[in-house]
Amino acid sequence: MKKRFMAIMLSAITMACSVSAVYAECAFSEWNGKNVSMTLSQELSENGSEKIDILLGVSMDKTYVYKGKTWSEYAADYDNSRVDSEKMHELVKMGDYLKYGEKLYTAGTPDGEKWSEAYYNEKVECYGEELLSKYIVNGEFLQDKLIADTEAFEKEYYKAYHEAYTAVSQYSTENVYKELQQKDVDCDYDKDKNKLVIHMTADEFADLSIDNVSLYQLDLPVSDDGEPICAEAALYPVASPVDTVIVCGDANNDSAIDSRDASAILIAYANSSSDAGYKLNHDDIQKMDADENNIVDSRDASFVLAYYAFTSANGKGTLKDYVKNIKKC
Repeated sequence: MKKRFMAIMLSAITMACSVSAVYAECAFSEWNGKNVSMTLSQELSENGSEKIDILLGVSMDKTYVYKGKTWSEYAADYDNSRVDSEKMHELVKMGDYLKYGEKLYTAGTPDGEKWSEAYYNEKVECYGEELLSKYIVNGEFLQDKLIADTEAFEKEYYKAYHEAYTAVSQYSTENVYKELQQKDVDCDYDKDKNKLVIHMTADEFADLSIDNVSLYQLDLPVSDDGEPICAEAALYPVASPVDTVIVCGDANNDSAIDSRDASAILIAYANSSSDAGYKLNHDDIQKMDADENNIVDSRDASFVLAYYAFTSANGKGTLKDYVKNIKKC
């Protein structure tokens, strides 16, 4: 079941990969009032008279209605589902204790586990009577059912979210494309990839005024597998191991936190789950452990993907800040 779930998750993330990376806040700077990647900023400074290919990061239209709900409502539902999913994952670990009920703080469990009454009440309130009564029946913890239901629940809300994400993202990008055409801006729109690129000089770009574009970056050629060919590497020498800065969420070390990082985390999780010889080192865990519980799993990938959507809609703050804000339990 785990392998099937991983395949579903990877498929969903692939569906969500529109445009290219949305770079972490520290990788962007302001240029003539526009939020641009550091590499684009340097290219604009050095090539004032030559046309530059600039990739647009379009903001999601939060008011667009898809299947009866706005993007804002989908995003809110996703965050709420993430909280519910987190509770279910935690209950998988805690259920074997909570099945003892009040005995857990009065007499303790047969193996010597004993909680304080305050901690017990805190956990009961956190999970809620509805969830607890569904998976703890007559003193028995239905762990297998909970695991199966958690995977089914996550599959359902991932599918709904990513379907909406794809639809709203395409709608939003098409609207910007129409605006560019009306202004006779030299541009190309690849509908299949939902990729919008403008071609203009630095002076033309400085004068450009366009609605609903939050990010601008240098358009990079991509390899056959869809990964950027790092032509920009020459602009910024690779740091030595001593100088390397580890950013939580940037699993593939491309100075971006996006759906590719979520995919990388899922692959690492699948490998570590199925291959006893596959081990993540300390740096890997620092990059991938979004919820800082020293475990790399599907929840970390989910947090990264949610953060990617959050920053795509102009959200601010680090991944760690985002996770702290949505973890209520």
